[in-house]
Amino acid sequence: MIRYVQNQDILKAQTEALVTSVTTAGTMSQGLASQVVSTYPDVEGEYKEALASGNLAIGKVWSIMPQTAPYIVILFPTSPEESRKSKLEYIKQGMENLKDVVKVHGWKSLAMPKLGTGVGGLEWEEVQKVIVDTLLGDGLEDVDIYIYE
Repeated sequence: MIRYVQNQDILKAQTEALVTSVTTAGTMSQGLASQVVSTYPDVEGEYKEALASGNLAIGKVWSIMPQTAPYIVILFPTSPEESRKSKLEYIKQGMENLKDVVKVHGWKSLAMPKLGTGVGGLEWEEVQKVIVDTLLGDGLEDVDIYIYE
């Protein structure tokens, strides 16, 4: 089930996992990614290691359990470069991978922003359709998905 959350801090989400947009450029300096690093500094080092090892790439999410976080942080690449616009295809590829990762780990709740719509410049209506079409059904009916607007 997808629920929309307004006027609340996503970093205070009470879910098993929190999804954040990242680039594959090697820095987490914009948007929610920069807030995640400020709150959980160990995420940045793991992000860089995941990039270097090829575990994090466009279409391929990576999960991290920060030392002080109450949830798993899922890094979701939406652009290959800082300040570069995202593409809907990147969201589609990443959503397919995210769906598989959620199934494998058996997570029952996750929080996410409107991926690729801030710095990434995508239209929310298009991204929302991809999220709904990919995550609803197909074994994820019992997962609570909170989208922070």
